[in-house]
Amino acid sequence: VRSNQYRALFTGVQGIDFDVPIGRGQTMLFQGTDPEKDRKYLWPDLLASKPVMGSQKELFVNVVVCRTLDEAEELQSELKARGCWENCTIFVPISDDPASRMIAINAAAAFAEYFGEEGGEGVVLCDFEAMHDVWNVLAELAGQERAARGLLMDPKEEQWVQMQGTVIRESIGERRKFWFRLTNRAINEDGKGSMTLLGWLWEQDGSLQYRLRKAYEMKLEQIDE
Repeated sequence: VRSNQYRALFTGVQGIDFDVPIGRGQTMLFQGTDPEKDRKYLWPDLLASKPVMGSQKELFVNVVVCRTLDEAEELQSELKARGCWENCTIFVPISDDPASRMIAINAAAAFAEYFGEEGGEGVVLCDFEAMHDVWNVLAELAGQERAARGLLMDPKEEQWVQMQGTVIRESIGERRKFWFRLTNRAINEDGKGSMTLLGWLWEQDGSLQYRLRKAYEMKLEQIDE
């Protein structure tokens, strides 16, 4: 049975702990702006976090999915220098194709779930770009089918919607639902521990300002109504 007791996951990163506090057993999607800097500087900070409360404080693991062995080795060196490597585990896909990267994400989640089921605390850190790539493949195939049936909609007519406080295109909202159906495995059970999933995506060039403008336009429309 999933527990409704809130237990904070203190990351040690003030910008996260104060602005977007995370609860253990939560799935959180972060939208970054610089993938290289986030991976190099922010991810090690998150992987250095330790539970301050839980069923068994000594039983915890922070798991991360890296893109390549070189990236994994560089991150491992950084975590060793910080003295937190013994509580971290790195997963690396066997290839760069989306299927292998998705398998690595699910393997990391399954590994962290074991700690949660044993009364410990597991945190998984990964990017959702693999699921984005899989969605694109499925969308292309579905688009070809819909085009053949004359069901395609003009992109200019697509609606903008709000999803958890973010203004996005309706199709992007459907894509995010697809992502979380595949990764909605975070747990926080009564009498046991937790598994927290922290997923990352990054803004494309210019997309943030465009979404801010659309949010402003939607607010003006609401005022006029």
